[in-house]
Amino acid sequence: MAYLKTLLAARLVSLFFSAAFTLCVVGLSGKSLSNLHHDRQLASKLLKGAVIHANDVLAILGVACGAAGLGVIVSFFSEVVLFIEKRKGMPRHYRYINEFLMGFCTLLLLAVAIAATVIVVNREATVTAPGIPSSTIAMLLKATGKSLRYRDTFAYYAMICTWFAWFFVAVSFVLLVLAGLHYRKSENHRAEASSLATTEKRDEHDVTPPTV
Repeated sequence: MAYLKTLLAARLVSLFFSAAFTLCVVGLSGKSLSNLHHDRQLASKLLKGAVIHANDVLAILGVACGAAGLGVIVSFFSEVVLFIEKRKGMPRHYRYINEFLMGFCTLLLLAVAIAATVIVVNREATVTAPGIPSSTIAMLLKATGKSLRYRDTFAYYAMICTWFAWFFVAVSFVLLVLAGLHYRKSENHRAEASSLATTEKRDEHDVTPPTV
């Protein structure tokens, strides 16, 4: 059982780090949203009717927060399932459902992290104002020292933390599968031992006592 205890301890560590990086994603996304709100107010003061368009990064950050949070919740749930299975046993199909949910969350968070990387690294916000050319707006923004690139905002750091959150959720998934394989191996050994014991008892009853 030492191997199983090591797996469970490793999963607890992985759960802690995935939760920590998820909190970082949420916090940095909130900071990015706050800064965007401040920049929008500043743009409206500098240019009447100016609007900063950054809906794409806001959407991907919201999805990243949701996917990372879901990964942590499912990881915690799977930890509870493993603990119950270790203490009292559990039907095998519950373990399969547990592994499927963890695998789904891992793939979902990976897809979100890739999408966040594409959007955050290579794109930038746009500013529009009625009757003002975009070149003039760009010059004014450059004069104020403001950058429209998502890479220069807290959204970039939130994207990095999303990758770390995915890594530890993926580690939790791998450890869950390894624990499941350990349980299945133990069940097979117990089944073989029970079958062997039943066969030996049957053979003993089939033996005819010697005649005197």
